[in-house]
Amino acid sequence: MKTQTKRDLKLTDEDTRQEAAERLGTYFPLEISGYNCTSEIVYDVLIKAAATGQTIENVCKNLDEMVDGETIRGYLNEQIRLDDFQSLEQQVNQALVAGLPRRLRKTRIEIAIDLHDEPFYGHSAGLLTLTCGGKAHKGTTRFFRVATAYVILVVLNM
Repeated sequence: MKTQTKRDLKLTDEDTRQEAAERLGTYFPLEISGYNCTSEIVYDVLIKAAATGQTIENVCKNLDEMVDGETIRGYLNEQIRLDDFQSLEQQVNQALVAGLPRRLRKTRIEIAIDLHDEPFYGHSAGLLTLTCGGKAHKGTTRFFRVATAYVILVVLNM
């Protein structure tokens, strides 16, 4: 068996997609077994939307032999409820921690946090309670406030 060196290790788009799909399947299990739609298809659409900054609708339009965005959103709306958001937050945190290398869990690290607003165009009273108001931008004054944390790790090769 050949020993891999650091130069041999390459992270491909497919490796990243597979890891993300496995993590979603573990921490956000969906029970979808439709005629043309499965959990794996929904995960792939969500991953593509997140990676490219597209909407679910655009991703579905641009992928060959894909169900429509309304179908994907319908399955998600059936299984993710507003009153489950606290549980969903815990699942997100578990999924993020699961991906951290062990050495990061045992040492002090620097973290950079970025806040930004994502436009909200819906009308659901329940979802409106999760938004914040702001100056008109991108056709709305309602936004989801999103926080992103980045681990800053400096590795010195000596």
